[in-house]
Amino acid sequence: MRLIKQRGLTACLASIVASGAAAQTQSTPVMTEASSTELDYVLVEGTRLRDEVTLGRTGTTLRETPQSVTIMGQARIEAQNLRNLDEVLIQTPGIILLADSTVENTYTTRGHVIESIQYDNITTGTNPETIASPNMAMFEGVEVLRGSNGILNGVNGFGSINLRRKRPLDNFQGSTSITGGTWDRYHGELDVTGPVSERIRARGVVSYDDRGFFFPYAGFKEKLVFGTMEFDLTETTLLRIASHWQKTDVTPNSPGVAFYSDGGDLGLPRDTMLSPGWADFDYDTKNYMIELQQSLGSWNSRLIMSRFDTKSSNFYAYFWGGMDRATGMPSEEWGGLYGEQLDLTYEQNAADLSFWGPVNLFGREHEVLVGAVRSQEHYAWYYGDLTPQIFEQISVDQMRSWDAGSAVKPHRVPADYYGPDRFIAQTGIFARISLNIADPLTLVLGARVNYWRHREQSIEAATNTVYEDLDLKMDGDVSPQAAITWKVTEDWSLYASYADMLVPQSAQDANGNVLKPRVAANYEAGIKGELFDGRFNASLAFFRVDEKNRALGVDGPPNQNNVAPSIAAGQTVSDGFEIETTGQLTPDWTLDAGYTYNTNEYKRDNENQGRAFSTYTPKHMYKLWTNYRLPAMEGRWSFGGGINGQSSLSQPIYADDWSALINKDGYTIVSLRVGFRINDRWSASLNVNNITDETYYAGSIGNSISGNHFYGDPRNFVFAIRGKLWGG
Repeated sequence: MRLIKQRGLTACLASIVASGAAAQTQSTPVMTEASSTELDYVLVEGTRLRDEVTLGRTGTTLRETPQSVTIMGQARIEAQNLRNLDEVLIQTPGIILLADSTVENTYTTRGHVIESIQYDNITTGTNPETIASPNMAMFEGVEVLRGSNGILNGVNGFGSINLRRKRPLDNFQGSTSITGGTWDRYHGELDVTGPVSERIRARGVVSYDDRGFFFPYAGFKEKLVFGTMEFDLTETTLLRIASHWQKTDVTPNSPGVAFYSDGGDLGLPRDTMLSPGWADFDYDTKNYMIELQQSLGSWNSRLIMSRFDTKSSNFYAYFWGGMDRATGMPSEEWGGLYGEQLDLTYEQNAADLSFWGPVNLFGREHEVLVGAVRSQEHYAWYYGDLTPQIFEQISVDQMRSWDAGSAVKPHRVPADYYGPDRFIAQTGIFARISLNIADPLTLVLGARVNYWRHREQSIEAATNTVYEDLDLKMDGDVSPQAAITWKVTEDWSLYASYADMLVPQSAQDANGNVLKPRVAANYEAGIKGELFDGRFNASLAFFRVDEKNRALGVDGPPNQNNVAPSIAAGQTVSDGFEIETTGQLTPDWTLDAGYTYNTNEYKRDNENQGRAFSTYTPKHMYKLWTNYRLPAMEGRWSFGGGINGQSSLSQPIYADDWSALINKDGYTIVSLRVGFRINDRWSASLNVNNITDETYYAGSIGNSISGNHFYGDPRNFVFAIRGKLWGG
């Protein structure tokens, strides 16, 4: 199909997405039955489109994707006022966020860390010290794949998060949203799009956020400017460019509260702030993207190039250390108030070239994808120790009344340690074929060949001494993929899949050789249904993640590099099942729900065999969001609500010290929403989150009594007004 013909369909989609339609969509949709699904936050009537997954480059429906994938569309994001990726992932089934501060979060699924994010399929890193959580004002949706995805993510490819940028429209439209809520939370956004000429379209988004938190002194301010243009160079050639600038300034709470040295809860008030009021995190992120799509008859090709240029500066202090129950003081000499400054820069240049289309073999048509990706990253860091200027020990009683505004502000210091250039280069060549074996049966086979290099030095500034010198590489290591899908009926399919990913490691054996990479293999089988003409999806998936080749220390003298020897023999396993539904049960009722059961353990480990390796992963986790439009009063009123919850956690007091446990109760958070469509162009809504005012601990990044334990948000509300300024 010619690209210009595709543009009409894309514009129809983007029009619905821009106005907040109750559909989760993307830029190459599959049309289904028309319906007028005008919920209160919908400003135009549109055609319902099937959810489609673009993580695999070619675009497939959820039912056709032989792994667990969730699509968080713009309607859901707007309905819950989710302002950044962190907030979106908190609502995503099977995903856990591990907090290191108010704004530094690590994403995990099935017991493993997700170490990369894709922007329209271009992979970049997730280091929360370097890049602030992406602002959702510039995206039309988020796709999340749980499980290994080495064929397209490459090295460290467990899980995938793909952010789909907004696209320009063929007709002039302007929309806005304004929100306000508890703790002085304010947001304003303007989105303008339309044609520049017959063959050129443009779109621009500006967004501003200013908010406080339920603990004193902490704050968050963020500016976003996003722009994109599309050019129809010919009837078969589309050029797309996009760029964004995101500036984030945060006074953080870092790193939450500590526990007693025996693992007991200090019982501190929820609004405890053990970071000083002068602490500051600054992030400045710029991204540039250019994409060229070319139709080649029945085949298609795409070249996309991207550059990230980021700077961040962290100047902060925090309390760290377990507390002695008898004395009420830190249980070790080093427990107290510490300070750090960390300046970082990150640059990434990446390119992705792919071709896909049909081939005829043995009288049947099959689909082939081939491609190559190349990325280079340069990361520099400069660390200074502020602790000598501010160190003090604080008792439990002092914590209860400590004023974060009273802490003495230190002066900046020269770097004590630095890494001038962490260089990571990755080249991947990948191929995948979907074999149409029989009308109901599809076999998918694929592989990626990885070439990867990681070089860096860490230097002590005072002596100019290199204390860590890494040079790691992979040459020709292969990540395979295989899956089979059987369409049992018109509505239901069975599937089974295998995919793995590689994780390089720096441990060495007795001869000084670097150990071979860890391998996380994801086995999955389940059933998927596509009901009500594609408007509603349901799935049940059983999964198992086997990780092998983890470094295990062995007895013996240091090798010639003065490194304690290890062998690649450690093993872990994570298994369980997931149930998920998403979409419209009726034209007036949407339901997104997910339940995850997950257990994990060390299968082979010197210290912890038989114990959980991911102690932050609950055995039970459930997330639900639903919205119903009342038929009365022309459907102007709608009511919605959600439930987020998980079972209890038990963690060792330190990573490998199971002599005592930190126990965290399970919790269930209930949220409600009421919306009103004022007229065809404006709507208003009120969200009340944690309506029962449940006290609970959200996810924590470390297994430690010393800190990184964060109270979840108390009851709060957000009021929003959304409208279309012009167009329709």
